[in-house]
Amino acid sequence: IGQIDDKSVQIRDTGTYTLLIQDLNNGCIQTKDTVIQEVQNPIDSLIVTVMPVSCEGINDGEIVIHGAEGAKGALQYSILQDHFGPYNYYNRLSPGDYFVQVKDTFGCVFGDSINLGLAEPIGLNLGNDTTIRLGQPIFIDTQLNIDSAQIDHILWDSAPVSCNGCIAFTDRPKYSIIYSIKVKAKNGCEANDSKLVVVESNDLVFVPNIFSPNGDGRNDILEISVSPAVDEIEQLVIADRWGNIVYSREKYKPEENAGGWDGKMNGASVGPGVFVYLVRYRLITGEQLKTKGDITLIR
Repeated sequence: IGQIDDKSVQIRDTGTYTLLIQDLNNGCIQTKDTVIQEVQNPIDSLIVTVMPVSCEGINDGEIVIHGAEGAKGALQYSILQDHFGPYNYYNRLSPGDYFVQVKDTFGCVFGDSINLGLAEPIGLNLGNDTTIRLGQPIFIDTQLNIDSAQIDHILWDSAPVSCNGCIAFTDRPKYSIIYSIKVKAKNGCEANDSKLVVVESNDLVFVPNIFSPNGDGRNDILEISVSPAVDEIEQLVIADRWGNIVYSREKYKPEENAGGWDGKMNGASVGPGVFVYLVRYRLITGEQLKTKGDITLIR
């Protein structure tokens, strides 16, 4: 191999090579055999940084090949089978497995499989579905695993108008409702969640069925209790068994429920007995309802 006057040659294959030297003055020839063996690849590992893909549909993964342990001289790089080049930075990558390779000055090649995965998704949680009574406030709180500086925008469905891009609010729904939220991060990733709030409207008015206006400081006044769903007491009437009205009150707010029936009629105490009551009331929804029943007065 090589030319007759070459002082060095490049060997690409293993085997036994004979060097022949001839003295042109006297014709003497001397030879020497040399065995060329393939040594173990000196490159044994890659130095790589992987930036995972932000989320499904956003191909923004990155692979940076910083070098290779044992490589000599200038390096060439590849993430496509045997397509080497001088560039060690690859971006806009989708999730998957990539066979990353380097080749040094002496042609030594080393490769390893690199998995480019997905980053942790946006964690968004409104909590479990729940049930409240009509008129009861509810606090809706958003649990997020990203910093507010990373949020591009927040969209709500059914949230109060005052919640413009907020992550938490207090509401007082009049009917069963589903609160839905969509959060979009600045990198384009999105997350959604929803929460069902069932609004029940039973047990709106409570009237004790017995009281004892005897001046002992316990149960001396008959007062009704209402849920926050009641907007106004339109009429409260208590009558004896003959239909005589012993107490009445009209058009007052629940928070104005100061006092009640003290067991007297026209300033005089009435005797023990059973009385009937009628309560007409209006809900915060505008619905008008009524309830009636018996009260036992004891002395």
